[in-house]
Amino acid sequence: MDPVIHSALSHPGNITFHANRPFVHDLSAAGGRVVRQAGGHFIFYGPDNRRFLATDPEGNPFHECEWVAAAKGTVRLARARVRLDWGQWVGVKPEGLANCTTLDLSKKPGWERLRADDLRSMAAQAMRVSLEEVRFFYGDEDLAVDARGQATIRHKKDALSMLEAGTFERSRFMACLGTMHWARIDFLPVVELFQSLLPGTGSAVFELIRGLYDDQNQTSPLPLRYRGIPTYPSEAAYRLFNSYVAADHQGFAPGDRTVAVLQGRLVLKDGEKRVEMPLSPTWGDIGGSLPSRAPSYPLDWRALFAGPPPHVAPARAFSAVLLYPDDETEIEEAPTQPFVADYLQDTMEQDSNLRAHLARTERVLIHNFDAVLTTCVNLDRARDYTILYSRPDFAQKQAQALWNQLAKAGRVEWAKRIRLMSAESARTAAYSQPYDLIYTWIPFSQFDRLAQVEETARAVAGALRPGGLGFVVGPSALSQSLQANRLRLLSTEPVETLPTFRMHQSILPSARVKPDLWLVGIRKE
Repeated sequence: MDPVIHSALSHPGNITFHANRPFVHDLSAAGGRVVRQAGGHFIFYGPDNRRFLATDPEGNPFHECEWVAAAKGTVRLARARVRLDWGQWVGVKPEGLANCTTLDLSKKPGWERLRADDLRSMAAQAMRVSLEEVRFFYGDEDLAVDARGQATIRHKKDALSMLEAGTFERSRFMACLGTMHWARIDFLPVVELFQSLLPGTGSAVFELIRGLYDDQNQTSPLPLRYRGIPTYPSEAAYRLFNSYVAADHQGFAPGDRTVAVLQGRLVLKDGEKRVEMPLSPTWGDIGGSLPSRAPSYPLDWRALFAGPPPHVAPARAFSAVLLYPDDETEIEEAPTQPFVADYLQDTMEQDSNLRAHLARTERVLIHNFDAVLTTCVNLDRARDYTILYSRPDFAQKQAQALWNQLAKAGRVEWAKRIRLMSAESARTAAYSQPYDLIYTWIPFSQFDRLAQVEETARAVAGALRPGGLGFVVGPSALSQSLQANRLRLLSTEPVETLPTFRMHQSILPSARVKPDLWLVGIRKE
């Protein structure tokens, strides 16, 4: 056996599904075969001609599939794993997420005669989509009316999970997508909670989809397009996307980083740092890159930190995403922050008094909003921002995203007025300065420590200028502590009632935030 093929099959971690273990010992005896593609990639197939493994020319895995027997002599995809280019594995579980909606139809005349298509017609009318589209996504097994007139609609989705040790034994839910027909791929799904995806997940899953699609369409390929409910891509979605994406013929280098191929070598640049690597002959003939026309900048993202930026290992930096449980497990602190920050951003845009205050604001303090710093920083004009962070990985990610926004807008010089500092070492000094606007998030670990809640209230009161506004997140005891420091309460809202969280529950109905979690708006008279 070719040593690369043997290594691809036998290297620890490449094959983990029990159904694929026989191929490791003897590929031919187990009914398997391998195809080497024109580009050098290896595709391994089982006796049913379904791929179970794909690797690069050197035997490094792209994905592994587990196929099991289904009804009428067919097979179905039970699970799949895709490997990201930085080594992390992501799991794909068909129909791994299922939620049910119950409707009381007992008062509807003639409900006893309702069938699955009647429910589909009602759904199509409510969602303003065609009956054909509803029928495509909801089979008869997903729709039922019991003897009491209770209709049950089962919503199935394929689940994407982070595999902490490369296997499904330790997995964390990341996102979901429309349930695909993996044995006969006929559409591209819409990903929900896509911002929770680890970097590279979209490309890796698309490579899996494309590979299976090519396997299944050797002679008469099916048309492949995006489909989803609500309709996707819709005209409204296109307009929204178009408002955020502007074509730039000059190009843009996120984080001031570029990659190029020059004279047979891979050239990586990170600001002034340059690394060259030889290209492997197994990669085939790779032409040179066009000269980069991306502009240079006087400051890079590191300038946003007061002093050297924190050291964050690459794997930890890539893993800095917000994960949400797919069950009733309480959402952790960092993933909870977007519900508040997005709500405050919407409120700022809609409330004329808040807009006017923001227009006058010169100095802002942001404390422990590590996962949503870019949402809290308004770039309508230059301001002094003091940012205290507790999570270095999220602080680095947010600093890079903020720098990208400044660079694209031609406002890199504004970075001189933004300072990220470790809360552990800079908190006291930061709160000794005056601010027009303060965002403070009390850590979950301090909720049952009244003395620390009261100390935070005193610090906020001392740092706010007269007429200044603040938004503080904490337990219910926070309101009394703020009032005790002569701060006027403008609003008190439980986070679980915010529309941003309610929208999240439309995707994950069982979602639950920390009990007794409040957003308090304040003014210093």
